Amino acid sequence: MMHRHPDPQPGRRRRRWLPAAALPLLAACAGFGLPAAPEPDAEAFTARASGIGMLVRAAHLCSVPLSQTAQDRAARIEVAAIAWKQSQGGTTARDAFLRGMAPPRFDNRTRKTEREEWCDARRGTVRELDGRLTGPEGDTLIGQAEAVQRRAG
Repeated sequence: MMHRHPDPQPGRRRRRWLPAAALPLLAACAGFGLPAAPEPDAEAFTARASGIGMLVRAAHLCSVPLSQTAQDRAARIEVAAIAWKQSQGGTTARDAFLRGMAPPRFDNRTRKTEREEWCDARRGTVRELDGRLTGPEGDTLIGQAEAVQRRAG
């Protein structure tokens, strides 16, 4: 036979200890008390954004399709990097950043051959970019973009 403790107040329910013990676990699950994610290095982020921007422009020039999600994410990343550059160095820094992402201008006489060679060297990387931007790495980059854009003001 199981021994039961006498009920101190007959007719009332006893409080259970489980809800009070579960509160720290619930708080941990909700993220309370956890350290915040570190702020991204804005200069490293803008360098990465520049590389992404170059590849997006290469995709367009070389007729390599990029998914809509990849294009949207690349645009958000680029906007954050542009805002950061402008906040740090004004329109001069912003314009230099944008010029740095532009594809080369090919000479009219050898344009087709040079362009084909240039595109052939980038096709695989552009296709990889699509996968990276639409996956977990893209999620991380969007989080960094939002943080950098907040810091840029």
